[in-house]
Amino acid sequence: GAKCRVFCITIAENTLKAVKERITLAREEIGLFEIRVDALSSEELTEEGLSSLLKEAPKLIFTFRSPLEGGLKDTPKSLREKWLTWALSQPFFLIDFEWQEFKELFKGAEPSLFEKVLFSYHNFSGTLSKAEFLKLLEEMAELGAKWIKLVPTPFTRAQAIELLELISLAKEKFGLIPVI
Repeated sequence: GAKCRVFCITIAENTLKAVKERITLAREEIGLFEIRVDALSSEELTEEGLSSLLKEAPKLIFTFRSPLEGGLKDTPKSLREKWLTWALSQPFFLIDFEWQEFKELFKGAEPSLFEKVLFSYHNFSGTLSKAEFLKLLEEMAELGAKWIKLVPTPFTRAQAIELLELISLAKEKFGLIPVI
């Protein structure tokens, strides 16, 4: 049969050593890894340690979530912002920013900053209406978003089908904005 390729896998480990081991196990088959920095112990959060991950795989997504957006521990917002801002200056493939935090932190930033930003929006209690979905995408597009990840939670088959239709509509309406 046809071989299925996984686009991206998420790695959420407590130590850098464990992250590197997971990358090594999957590197032959996987081209993109999301590193959940919010899973690492505070002792592991060093520039040298995080930079060392860049040698492990050509494409890494740097993610440091808040608990409200699915983060794995309660890290102060100032510390998350410090590391996310640092990651922007490093050769990570993408830096995953929560939409609201990015808007607050980088209000009026140069659009060139967005080349490496994956804008994330999570809704663990349901889905957006069609109007809300399009309004959110329009806001992101106006800011210059290149990469978008929307994570709604459909509870019915009808909601899931509506989401698939909204993805097509977003591609038509906003053109080249990838919806992940």
